[in-house]
Amino acid sequence: MRSVFGRDEVVILAVAWEEGVQRALEYVGDTGIVEPVALDLNGVDANCWEIPEGESSLYRYFNDRVALSALDSPFPFQILLAPDGTLAYASRLHQPDVILARIGEMLP
Repeated sequence: MRSVFGRDEVVILAVAWEEGVQRALEYVGDTGIVEPVALDLNGVDANCWEIPEGESSLYRYFNDRVALSALDSPFPFQILLAPDGTLAYASRLHQPDVILARIGEMLP
């Protein structure tokens, strides 16, 4: 994604859901990811986002609002938020071309 969109155009954020600091650090080491990783621990606000009132986590907030694929996808839940904060795309299927096209549509 970074080869197509710069940091001034798109914010990329990985969210470690209920995995804790050690597992998040292992993931960063295993994958070499250089984008920020937020910790989303049940009942605790993620370190990058205010969890809406009445919700337990960012993952639950989005997961409960998006119909999931019947496929047991090995990919994590992928979400795109539009510049106005609305949900622009969500899927468990890894479709890079679809994601890049949706982002391109949202940028000026």
